[in-house]
Amino acid sequence: MAEQSNEEAAPDGRGKRSRREILAGAAGALGVIAAQTVGRATPAQAGVDGDVVLGVDDQSTSGITGVTTTDFSGLHGESTYDGGTGVFGEGTYGLFGQGGTYGVYGGGGGTYGVYGNGGTGVYGQSAFANGVFGQTSANTASGVYGQNDGTGVGVAGRSDNGTGVLALSANGTALKVTGKAEFSRSGKATIKAGNTSVVVNNVALASASLVLATLQQVQAGIYVAGVVPNVANSKFSIRLNKPPTANLNVAWFVVN
Repeated sequence: MAEQSNEEAAPDGRGKRSRREILAGAAGALGVIAAQTVGRATPAQAGVDGDVVLGVDDQSTSGITGVTTTDFSGLHGESTYDGGTGVFGEGTYGLFGQGGTYGVYGGGGGTYGVYGNGGTGVYGQSAFANGVFGQTSANTASGVYGQNDGTGVGVAGRSDNGTGVLALSANGTALKVTGKAEFSRSGKATIKAGNTSVVVNNVALASASLVLATLQQVQAGIYVAGVVPNVANSKFSIRLNKPPTANLNVAWFVVN
């Protein structure tokens, strides 16, 4: 008669595993988990490893963040907030642009193509072309518009050796002034009674300069006989046809 075993059969039909087999299986499972952990890339930590996080301000880096594309725009900023800014730059130069044609180009159907706010709102510089160029096809607008809400100057042009402001129009009006016009080479001189001339000094003149002079009072038979410029000494004399019986004021104006 065969002997009966005291061990019951395991559900999978195998014998009961020994303690050594259980420990070996556990060690193998831990090895597989470790291998999978090493093989996977570590997830990026937003805002820590240098990436740009949407909706977070004041993110910093010690280097330059560059954007390169083969499409039309390297960087596109848009704000749907009422009165918002598509791209906002802050620093010594809030926004610095450099390009072959335009350093900074602003366009669109909004209020401002480019808006600058700072010590100098918008500063343009070029060694080869226009520092700032403005253009429009609107009949009631301006290519470049300047406004000063205080007592200063709306638009100023300056050149040490060239033309400070150039007005040019092929078919329209080159220069239109609404309001008072002031010229540094203009003024008023007085010819005293009994004299026939007065000398006006310290007026910059050139060989092409024209000096205009008109009497500001009327004395019968008295008129301006002529003006004699002295270009080398920056002065000119206004002469009458005969001495007036009372002081006469003469207005003068220099062009060219």
